[in-house]
This record gives sequence, C-alpha cells and structure tokens, in this order.
Amino acid sequence: MIVAANFIGQNLSGALLASATLDGALLSFANLTHASMHESNLTFADLSDSQMAGADLTGIHARGVHLESAELDNADMRNSSLAGADFRGAAWDEFTLWPEGIGPLS
Repeated sequence: MIVAANFIGQNLSGALLASATLDGALLSFANLTHASMHESNLTFADLSDSQMAGADLTGIHARGVHLESAELDNADMRNSSLAGADFRGAAWDEFTLWPEGIGPLS
C-alpha cells in the first residue's frame, strides 16, 4: 500500500503496479507509458499531465482522480471505475479503450 506518495515527474515507464493501492498519490508529470496498473486503487490520485500511452489501466478504481491534460493514447481503461474523474484537456486517440459510459462518445 502506497498512500499519498509523491512520484511527481518520475519515470515509471513500464512499471509493474498491478493491484497497487496508490490512494492520494501525486503522479502529475510522471511517465507511466506502458505501465501495468490493472486492478490498482488510485482514489483521489493526481495524474494530471502524466504520460500514460499504452498503459494497462483495466479494472482500476480511480474515484475522484485528476487526469487533466494526461496523455491517454492507446491506454486500456476497460472495466475501470472512474467516477468523478476529471479529464479536462486530456488527450487520447482512436485506440484508447474506455470503460462503458465514459469517454468521448458517451
């Protein structure tokens, strides 16, 4: 369990964070490209301006997470709980996989 950790600007590319608890973690400007974060708990985490291209975010619990200006190209967020997530200014492409009911076509 990692609570309120500070990973601002860190390179976590390809990190194995599956099933991690990162409640309130500061991950803004972090490089999470191709990170494996499936089934993680990111409640109230700050992921603003982070790079998450190709990240595995399936089944994450991210209530109230900040994703403003995050890079979500090719990210897989299927079956995730993103209630109250802030996606303002976030970027994604046609390969980004969204949870049902959330995303640009919802």
